[in-house]
Amino acid sequence: WITPLAAAGIALALGFAAPTAAQADAPTPGLLSLAPGACGAPGCGANIATVPYPADIGRLVEVAAKKELAISLGGAGGSVATYKQAWKLIASGKLAGARRALASAENSIPPGLKWLVDDGYGWLAFYKNNLDLAEATFKAVVARHDGAYMSVKGLAFVAAQRGDFDAAEKLLLKSLRQNPYQVLQSFTVPALKMIEGGEHDRASRVLELASWVYPKSSDVDFLLARAYAEQGKNQLAAAKAIRAVSLAPAYIHPSFDKLKLDPALVRDAYKSMGWGLLATGDAKAAATRYKQYFAAGGSEPSAYRGAGFAHYKLKNYPAAIEHLKVAARHEPGTLRPIKSKILIPGTKTRWPLTYNATSTLAYAYLNAKQPKDAEAIFRKVLTTHPKWIDVVTGMGHARWAQGDTKGAEKWYRKALRLQSRYPDAKLALAELKNPKARKTPAKPAPAPKKVKAAPANTKPATFKANNR
Repeated sequence: WITPLAAAGIALALGFAAPTAAQADAPTPGLLSLAPGACGAPGCGANIATVPYPADIGRLVEVAAKKELAISLGGAGGSVATYKQAWKLIASGKLAGARRALASAENSIPPGLKWLVDDGYGWLAFYKNNLDLAEATFKAVVARHDGAYMSVKGLAFVAAQRGDFDAAEKLLLKSLRQNPYQVLQSFTVPALKMIEGGEHDRASRVLELASWVYPKSSDVDFLLARAYAEQGKNQLAAAKAIRAVSLAPAYIHPSFDKLKLDPALVRDAYKSMGWGLLATGDAKAAATRYKQYFAAGGSEPSAYRGAGFAHYKLKNYPAAIEHLKVAARHEPGTLRPIKSKILIPGTKTRWPLTYNATSTLAYAYLNAKQPKDAEAIFRKVLTTHPKWIDVVTGMGHARWAQGDTKGAEKWYRKALRLQSRYPDAKLALAELKNPKARKTPAKPAPAPKKVKAAPANTKPATFKANNR
């Protein structure tokens, strides 16, 4: 028999989440009374809001748990390590190696913990799809050890795999009453089975409990959105979908459209996915998500800025200009400058820069072969941000693109006085001073037929759009 805190310590040692110290010692009348429909309204699920746990749910009690674990296990450290290794092998699909590790742990683990090994054998059988053997093994463990919540969960998984969702829900809730702070898959795997089996209300109840234990899980929120949508609860589904996207936009993006929710209800999700995809470098997908956002009636300045950045990366400068002009109206003001490391064109160097929609608009004009417009915007930015080095350098590019090499040199040197090693200014100045090294002539000249050269009235070929 193991005390609740020791059980929490074992869970911690095995890689499972453990409750806080206050949670481990507190009575759990609210959780023990959980039942389907407990809140009194049809289909509302368990009333998990009444469970008397503190708000910092899920924080690990490493000191207390590890101390009691050491006392409980005594000299069993090696066998527990072998047991953990078995689970790593199970997770990687190496079931034969996992069985050998369990056998090794079985020979040295204290009798009071042997149920852990037997439970492991049950999970091995489950992952081999031998459901009869898994069920028999889990039942034997539960019969000998009342606190074997992992084996109770195993029985729930077996029931779900067989399509017996009533038994699956009851067994899963029983396991979670014993320890609600189990790994995320304890909730999501059976819930997904329930959704696929058409048991959307049951899935909702399991996932509502999961959202309390894992309040920042995009998986839980997205599965809840799916379950709610299947029940026609579109407002609830939209709220969960938006939240899932806000937590992991690029991760949810590939599956999001399968929800088939009204775009007007999930409008903000499109914007979040746009920014998330932009951050991962998928500018094309980001531009599509922003387009969906605007089509759904969105009009926030930050979305126009994101869409402008996406089109800029795609070198669609007319579209970039269109969106960035809208965003620039809110700078300075609603939209704050962005600070990040940018890959300097023509180099392998990333440099910390501060920029905004307005400065990017200037570069969009420059790349669109409108250097006069670019210069006007650069000058406007410099009245507010005189030390933004890429803007100072941009002035040099704009002057050179208009044939003013002396003016260009002045601005490049000014940039290097701000930061003597700034690669873009150094490279441009070197090309300016050494005509033979230039990839683009300073004056108009026809480009060779088979050589893709930049137009003469643009910045030297080494200048490429700063993909922000």
